[in-house]
Amino acid sequence: MLRRFLTWFEDYLADVGAITLIGAVTGILAFGGTLSTIFGDTGIRATAFVATILTVLGTFTALATSRRQWQHRARQNQRLLGHYRRLVQDHFNYWQILEWDETVVVDERGNSRQRITARAVVTSDDLDFFRIRLGSRWKQSTKHQRHVSVKARSPELDGLGGTRLDTTLAWLPDGRLEILVHFSLSMEKNDIFNVDFEIEWPGKCQPLMLGEPDEFVMRFTQRIEKATWTIILPVGTKVSVDPVGLRAEDTYELKKGVNSAGNSEVRLSAQAIEPYRSFGMRVDQK
Repeated sequence: MLRRFLTWFEDYLADVGAITLIGAVTGILAFGGTLSTIFGDTGIRATAFVATILTVLGTFTALATSRRQWQHRARQNQRLLGHYRRLVQDHFNYWQILEWDETVVVDERGNSRQRITARAVVTSDDLDFFRIRLGSRWKQSTKHQRHVSVKARSPELDGLGGTRLDTTLAWLPDGRLEILVHFSLSMEKNDIFNVDFEIEWPGKCQPLMLGEPDEFVMRFTQRIEKATWTIILPVGTKVSVDPVGLRAEDTYELKKGVNSAGNSEVRLSAQAIEPYRSFGMRVDQK
C-alpha cells in the first residue's frame, strides 16, 4: 500500500512540481491556523501540524525515490554511451599521439597532482574531440572519484595560449577516468595539436605511500614516438624501480635520483613503442 502511495505521489509530483506542493503545505498550515483562531481548538492546530509533517515526509520520500531512479538511468545511459564510443574509437583511428610527457607529484598521503602534455596528429578527415583515459592501480570509492578535478588547456608559449578547453568526464566500469576534450573548431587531417592537462587526484597513489608496490603503466592505440613519465615522491622516500613491458631491444631509459628540492624522483623515457602494448615501471618503497 505504501509503495502504491509513493508511486502515485511521485507521479503527482512530476505533474504538479515541488512548488505546488510547497504551496499546499503552506495552505494546510494557514487553514489550520485560521480554524484554530476561529474555534479556539488546539486539536485542529495539532491535526493541521500532523498533516503538514506527513505531507513533507511524503515529499522527501518521493524526491529521494525519484532521485535514485534518475541516477540509475543516468548511469545506464553513461555506460551505454561509453560502450558505443569505445566501439567507434576501436574501429577508427582519429589521431595518433606523437609525444606524451607526464609528471606525477605524490604527497605523503598518496594524493597526486598530474601534469600531462600530449602532442598528436589528426589522422581522420576532421577532428572535433580528443580523448585520454587514466586510472589508479587500486579500486577507489566514489568518494575519491568525486574529488578528482581536471583542467585541459592549450599550450602557453611566450605569454600566449593557456586558455581552458571544454572537457567531459566519465568514469568507466573498470574505474578508469575518461577525459574528452572538445575543440572549438574542427581540426583537419595532418594537423598537429597539443593539449596540457592538470589533474588533481586524491588517493591515487595511496597504496605506494602505505608500503605497497605500485605500477605506472601506459598504453596507446597507435605507435608512440616518445613517452616520458616522471614520478616525484616526498622528501626522504627511498624506492626501488623496475621496468614493466619493456624489452632489451627497446629504446628506453629508466633512472632514479633526488631532485634539487630533495624529493625522490623516478623517470622513464621510451621511444618507438608499438600499438596496444602496455609499458611503464613498477615502484616500491624500500
